[in-house]
Amino acid sequence: MIKYIPGSFYKRIRFYRNLPDVDMILIQKKLFRPWELKLISQHCNRIIYDLDDAVIYRNSEEDDGRGVEKRLMQRFKATIQMADTVIAGNQYLADIAKPWAKRLVILPTPVDLHRYHPKPCHPDSGNLLTIGWIGTRGNLKYLEDLTPVLQQLTNLYPDLQIKVVCDAPPSMPGVSVTYQPWSLEDEVQSLQSFDIGVMPLRDNPWTHGKCGYKILQYMAAGVPSVTSPVGFNKTLIHEGQNGFLANTPEEWFEKLSQLIMDPALRNRIGKNGRTTVEQEYSLDLCESRFRQILESTLSSSRG
Repeated sequence: MIKYIPGSFYKRIRFYRNLPDVDMILIQKKLFRPWELKLISQHCNRIIYDLDDAVIYRNSEEDDGRGVEKRLMQRFKATIQMADTVIAGNQYLADIAKPWAKRLVILPTPVDLHRYHPKPCHPDSGNLLTIGWIGTRGNLKYLEDLTPVLQQLTNLYPDLQIKVVCDAPPSMPGVSVTYQPWSLEDEVQSLQSFDIGVMPLRDNPWTHGKCGYKILQYMAAGVPSVTSPVGFNKTLIHEGQNGFLANTPEEWFEKLSQLIMDPALRNRIGKNGRTTVEQEYSLDLCESRFRQILESTLSSSRG
């Protein structure tokens, strides 16, 4: 069963007291106060903590230089110490949790390949070529950093369009953007409408904790991608084989231009990306390992 934590203090107290007794509770990213963890632990034999973001870091664009907030670190440490098993989405997150974890495993973010299907073959001519981005409004700032490059590309290639699938439109002066509101029902079709996917990121502690899900979505849909060489992206992308890495504006322009000009390259990179997901990041593969983690956690003895 899935339970959502109430916002108010009194509702939380009532929520914890009414939790059903279960064999195991899985906490996903949420950082609790020690007294909350104590109340939660009274209702279960085992606790698993799963994190796929660097939850101890504030968004670095708003950082005042302190980096890790003391309050978040205290909660993070208490949660890790309480957990019987910690599941980290990448090595960076695992290294953060390691000093306090009883048991630590790395399980990458998976993609459901029964849902995501490769896009049809790239047309050779007669259609607009689409550079696409999919995500939430909180991450639009990373795409907007790419505005000068995208403006230069759209001026150079008249048949190029920029498409954004999100819960809010971007602010990209000088760039003509096709905006499509995100919906779960249309998500796969939206991805398949891309000829090239992009995932620009800033380089900071928060982004190092990201697990590359946007790139995995592109790959699963057979869409070649260009991404910033930040955190897990450097593990996920093999340069020139299943995608491209770009750091400076010049590199972004160069890599995107290569893909724009070469349909065969787009096709090859897209197929290789799909193969990467099939071999390493599919939901079927991760589901089997996740079951093993659950079973071993239940059967382990508490120290």
